[in-house]
Amino acid sequence: MSLRIASLEQSILTDLYSKKVEITAVVSTDSHALTPRVIGTQFAEQSYSALVRVIEVNDGEHRYRLRSPARLISSDTQFIEILPGQKIRIQAIVQPSKEGRVAALLINKGSFVVVSQPSRWAKSLDEIRDGLRTASGAGDSGELIPGMVLGD
Repeated sequence: MSLRIASLEQSILTDLYSKKVEITAVVSTDSHALTPRVIGTQFAEQSYSALVRVIEVNDGEHRYRLRSPARLISSDTQFIEILPGQKIRIQAIVQPSKEGRVAALLINKGSFVVVSQPSRWAKSLDEIRDGLRTASGAGDSGELIPGMVLGD
C-alpha cells in the first residue's frame, strides 16, 4: 500500500499542479453527473466525473508517457456518453486531489476529442447497466443495483 501511495505522490502530475496541459487518458469508470453547486445566487454549470488512467501529458515543452490514475471532471455534456476503455484527449488544469486513489484532479472546462471507440464488450455492459438502472428506478437504488450485479 505504501508503494502505491509513494508512486502517486511521485507522479509527474504532481509537478504540473495549477498548469493547463494536454492529456491523453483512458476512461476507467462510467461517468456520472455531479451534484450541482451553487455560486452566489445561481447554480454552477453541470459537471460530470469519471476515473481515468493518464497515459500521456504534453505541457507545451515536454511530452511525458506515464500510467497514473486521476479523477476527471468535465463540463462537456457529451462526457456522460463516454464508456470505460475509450481513449480521450483533453485540455485540463491539473489540481491536487483529496482522493487517496488518484494522483491528481483534472478539470476540463472545454470540449474533448475521442481518440478510440468503445469495444463491443463495453457497449454490451453499458446496455446491461442502463437496463438495470431503468428497472431499479432513479436515485441511489439506480446506482446500487448495477454495482451489486456487475461489481461496478
